[in-house]
Amino acid sequence: MLKFSNEWLRGKIASDPDVECEAGNIWEIPMTAMRAKMKINHIDKRHEGQETLYFNPVSRSDSYPADGSDENNTYAKFSPSGMLSLTVCNPALLGKFNEGEEYYLDFIKAPQHKM
Repeated sequence: MLKFSNEWLRGKIASDPDVECEAGNIWEIPMTAMRAKMKINHIDKRHEGQETLYFNPVSRSDSYPADGSDENNTYAKFSPSGMLSLTVCNPALLGKFNEGEEYYLDFIKAPQHKM
C-alpha cells in the first residue's frame, strides 16, 4: 500500500472506491505494479452488439512543456509505444466510449489459481 497525506492528492483520488482514508487524512492506495495512460484512437462498430476499442499510449505531435506540468509527458516517457484492442459486448457499456478519450490502464498481477 502507498500512503499519502497530500491535500492535492486527496482531491484527485477521493472519489476512487479503492482508496481509504484513515484518521489524520492519511490515504491508502492499493499498490499497482504498472499504470499506463491510453487514448482511444478508433472504435469499430461493424458488428451488432459489440464494439472493439483500439487504444494507444498517450503522446503529442509537438513538444511537452519543459516544466513537466503535462501528466502525459511522464506516461509517454515510460510507455512510449504500444497498442491494445478490447472488444466490449456488455450492453450497458455499448456507446459509452468515445474516440479521443483517455483512460488509465492498471496492471495488477492476479493471484495464481491452483489446478
